[in-house]
Amino acid sequence: MGSTVSSVMNSSSSTEIMDPNIDENNGLILNNIFFPEEMLIQILFYVDHDTLVYKGRLVCKVWKRLIESSVLKSKVDEGRYRSLSNLSSETKHRLHLHWSIYYLICKFDLFGKNLIRNPSGKEKLKHWKITQNNGDKWAVESQPHGANPIPGENRDLPCFVTSYHECLKEQLIKLADYGFTSSIMDEIQPIIRIQELYSSRFDCGAMYHIHVLLLDEKKEKVIAKFDKDDVEYDRMEWHQVSHEFKNYGPGVRYVKYCHGGRDTQFWAGHYGAKITGSSVTLLYPPPEESPEEEDEIDDSALET
Repeated sequence: MGSTVSSVMNSSSSTEIMDPNIDENNGLILNNIFFPEEMLIQILFYVDHDTLVYKGRLVCKVWKRLIESSVLKSKVDEGRYRSLSNLSSETKHRLHLHWSIYYLICKFDLFGKNLIRNPSGKEKLKHWKITQNNGDKWAVESQPHGANPIPGENRDLPCFVTSYHECLKEQLIKLADYGFTSSIMDEIQPIIRIQELYSSRFDCGAMYHIHVLLLDEKKEKVIAKFDKDDVEYDRMEWHQVSHEFKNYGPGVRYVKYCHGGRDTQFWAGHYGAKITGSSVTLLYPPPEESPEEEDEIDDSALET
């Protein structure tokens, strides 16, 4: 930061102090040189987000106003963040979120990130809680046996595969661990998108299930849910399941993601449902879908 500030202060575009009223220009004078707000915004742009929020905002009222109104937004608009990528460039640039949301994007890049850990089996069954492991149990195939290749960019991924009796597993996602504070979840209510692919072998039918629950702080109340069961679907083909939770109301703190299946012919081995590419992503809702306006968010957005 120091070298950046120094280099800008020494540039020829800086202006000598002309206004003797120091109080009015407090925060705009560095090393006895007056900087227009536009230039100070560009200087502060190069300061890391934590320093801006926890130190820069305490310097003076001018810095606080500029950091909250312009600097953090500029860092997000100009940065290579996954968040807000679902919005058009025009929408993103005219969007004015509460400063705390821009800070959390800088810190976590929270929107658009897959919150499922080990979504395709690259780490075998790590991060998954096995709730039913019957027949010959869950397994992972480096490539799908007896089915078409996984489509698109997922072509080289492994897949989970089930057996001749029920196999189920789940992940419980605590949203606060990924930067989704109670204020964000209650006031903004991000779109919660779930997706995955499933298939079966050419020579054996299969049954597939997915159940997704949005839970409260105590993990007791089901605020919203999605269920899908598919039996004897087109063999060998990969099918995508996708669902978006919108305007689900306040209180969501956890996502419980469960899936599994079995074969329909009770063959020994792993002839049941194949699953890969599981994802849970939270997206910032387009302005027309957002349930609340910016001014409903306050500094508590930084708190879980």
